[in-house]
Amino acid sequence: MSDKVFIDSNLLIYSVSTEMSKRIAVESLFQKNYEFVISIQVVNEFSNVCFKKNLLSTTDLEKLVNGFFAFFKVSPIEASTILLAYSIKSRYGFSYYDALIVATALESKCTLLFSEDLQHNQLIENILQIKNPFIP
Repeated sequence: MSDKVFIDSNLLIYSVSTEMSKRIAVESLFQKNYEFVISIQVVNEFSNVCFKKNLLSTTDLEKLVNGFFAFFKVSPIEASTILLAYSIKSRYGFSYYDALIVATALESKCTLLFSEDLQHNQLIENILQIKNPFIP
C-alpha cells in the first residue's frame, strides 16, 4: 500500500449521487492503491445527507454503510481528537467540524485528506495534504 488517506463525507455522497462526473471520479479514486480511512463523523454526515435528500432507503443505506465498514478503516473520535480539533480550528480557521475531520485524519496518521470542502493542496502541520479530487 502507498499513502494512508482520509476520505471526507462529501466524496461518499458523490459515490451515490446522480452527478455522474463526480461519481465516476470518486469511484476511480477508490480503485487506487491507498489505505482508505473514514471516521464515525463521516458516516454520520453521509447518513444525514442521504436521509435529508432521500437518496437511499434506510435498508439500502444500512447495506451501503456496512460495506463502508468493510472497505474503509474507521477511526474513532476520542477526547484527544476533540482537543486537537480545537487547536486546528484556532490555528487554521476551519469550522469546528472541518477541524474535527482534519484532527481525525492526523491522529489516524494519514498523509492525504480528500475533500471538496477545504483548500486544495493546503498542508496541515507539515504532515497532511488536502486534495480536491475534482481538480486535475
